[in-house]
Amino acid sequence: MNRDDLQRLSKEELIELVLQLQRPEKTSRTSSKPPSTDRKERRENSKPGGAKPGHEGHSRKLCENPDAVLDHAPTHCDHCGLAFGESAERTLIGEYEKVAMESAQDRADYPRYLLRLCELERIDRERRNVERRIRMARFSPIKSLDTFDFAAQPSLNKALVLELARKHPARTAG
Repeated sequence: MNRDDLQRLSKEELIELVLQLQRPEKTSRTSSKPPSTDRKERRENSKPGGAKPGHEGHSRKLCENPDAVLDHAPTHCDHCGLAFGESAERTLIGEYEKVAMESAQDRADYPRYLLRLCELERIDRERRNVERRIRMARFSPIKSLDTFDFAAQPSLNKALVLELARKHPARTAG
């Protein structure tokens, strides 16, 4: 647009043009909008990613009969960097034989077999996590009336307490 074109515009058209120039259109490059909200034609005109159609990959093939099989035993967690203790359990490997037999009996396919292994691993990790949290909380040990010192609280009637405990046993979790 040149100077003559601008002079022919009305006041409202000039205001609209100035406002458009002050507020450029929002795209994923000029705002926090995700790229999926960009204009469709802009996406259609862009270069496609990846290899060209018809390109044959150059990946390695797995060997049918390897010379050696090494058991990978990591010494530390890749996620948090903490070292594994020597007593660290390998639950997934421990359940392998049992789950393999059950899956064979049920004629389960390989993905179902892996799902069973992963479910057992998740359950066991949850159990160990709860046990670890309880240890870290350092709760006092469970006490029974057999070890209670009634002499320390002389106003408490020992016979009455023991009778109530027999008639109404305490509810325990689990």
